[in-house]
Amino acid sequence: MPGVFRGNDMTTVLVVEDSATIRMVVVSTLKKRSFTVVEAEDGLEARQLAFQQNFDLVITDLHMPNMNGIELTKCLRENRSYLNTPIIMMSTDDSRRPEALEAGVNTWLTKPIDTTTLMRTVLSYIS
Repeated sequence: MPGVFRGNDMTTVLVVEDSATIRMVVVSTLKKRSFTVVEAEDGLEARQLAFQQNFDLVITDLHMPNMNGIELTKCLRENRSYLNTPIIMMSTDDSRRPEALEAGVNTWLTKPIDTTTLMRTVLSYIS
């Protein structure tokens, strides 16, 4: 159906966001389109989850307690399982974009997140 985004329930996405409200929006957007979603509140929790199972895509916030999104990205990229896994970073702080891209982030979304843009970006890496 044109204009309708559909994921694949075999596609598993890790969403890392310390704001419960933003995390809920991202997670519900992905689940509505049939993605399997696992949530983490910070980079440390995400790192632990990522080493317990493989994810097809990671969506992470930049600024989080314990381990920020850039540190998480570097940690994931050091693991062979995540060398080619798409990582999307979200933030209001565009000044850190070059550092994030250098760390291995594939693309950057500026908050507030538009759900249509989010899905188009996700599908560009999954499809």
